[in-house]
Amino acid sequence: MEPQRLLVWGHSAPRSYIRQIFCFPFVDGKSNDAYTHLRTSLRKIALQYPYLTEHLRLKDDHQANVVYYSPNVDTRTHRQSIPFETLDAMDSFPWTYHQLKREEFTPRAFYGDLFCPADAITHEGKPVPVLQLRAVHITGGLLLSIFLHHCIADGDCSRLVLEAIAAHTRGNRAAKLHTELKLNIPCPPTAALAQIRQAKSRSMDEIVNTCPGYAVLPAGNAAPRYMPRNREGKIFVIRLEKLKQLQKSLRDADSSNTAPSTHVANYFGYGVTYAIAVAPQAKLKTAHEFPEAEGLRNLASTISAAFKDIDEEFVSTRTAMLEACPDLKRVGVMIDAGPWDPHHYHYNTWRFFGADAEWDVPGFLSSKPDAIRRGQSDWTFGAASVMLARKEADGEAKGTIDRM
Repeated sequence: MEPQRLLVWGHSAPRSYIRQIFCFPFVDGKSNDAYTHLRTSLRKIALQYPYLTEHLRLKDDHQANVVYYSPNVDTRTHRQSIPFETLDAMDSFPWTYHQLKREEFTPRAFYGDLFCPADAITHEGKPVPVLQLRAVHITGGLLLSIFLHHCIADGDCSRLVLEAIAAHTRGNRAAKLHTELKLNIPCPPTAALAQIRQAKSRSMDEIVNTCPGYAVLPAGNAAPRYMPRNREGKIFVIRLEKLKQLQKSLRDADSSNTAPSTHVANYFGYGVTYAIAVAPQAKLKTAHEFPEAEGLRNLASTISAAFKDIDEEFVSTRTAMLEACPDLKRVGVMIDAGPWDPHHYHYNTWRFFGADAEWDVPGFLSSKPDAIRRGQSDWTFGAASVMLARKEADGEAKGTIDRM
């Protein structure tokens, strides 16, 4: 099969993996049985969804950061395959599973190369797998890492992939994934669209500035410019009772009397854009100090209003902007145009991205993981991620904070 050019929205994605680590209690003598079962499940996934076996690489002419994807064929079996690496870390990993659980699966345990494989797409480097797995066996536990590249998928697509893998471990054929990698966004004619398409002869800055919230990243490696700071990661637990109380407070203030939405669209690909909500610092402070009162409701209404701006023209205009840019790797968002400082804090949520998937693997002592963590390559900027959680369970937020 000839290499296929990545779709335009995929080109605008972060060129890095979504790094999820599933922490299972494990019978230490069952590692070979577990690995055989997982490999069998991955072979079935590869046959059902061949695009998950592909590799990402840049165009060969070195003149543009255009990404292509092509099949990854196992040199031994001559079949398309999903890379799966196994590591025995019972003697080398600093924690036993019991110790990790006692420390509530501290984020510092998942920092570094062990949980962050190479994911940069460069002319000099090797092609990068769309999907790869790594199983790290520690005393009393198995840490199963699933790495899905952002150029191919966003958060909810990672849910679909891990639910498909988990289904095959239970002997069920996955039925929720699309049969091909496809995310086409139509561009109906609008005044804004015509303006952008006429802007193809302009500079990158002029093209990108037609869409608020986006910015041109620096040349070179086009990475955000983070200020070096002494930071660390912490896990904060949000009790289920408190979450329901806050939801009720927001619902009571909503004239439609509906709970906050957890809906996600049904597609496979990368389809992330940004709704920009601006709030004065005083409003943020009020929402923090009086979360059940008017402060939180005012902040929530500000965010909801920003989402209402996302309609067909909003998406079409940004699609046209991306199509007009000569170097999509340099298209970023304002928060990444940097430099970052202590006033910048970024929030994200993974809460509904697959924590309820059930696994059936030899040696696993539970069908669902005790915790799900994110592989962290550094602590470069202030950020908070709401981690994966079951529907009726306490929530967890991983925060990056300055060391005291």
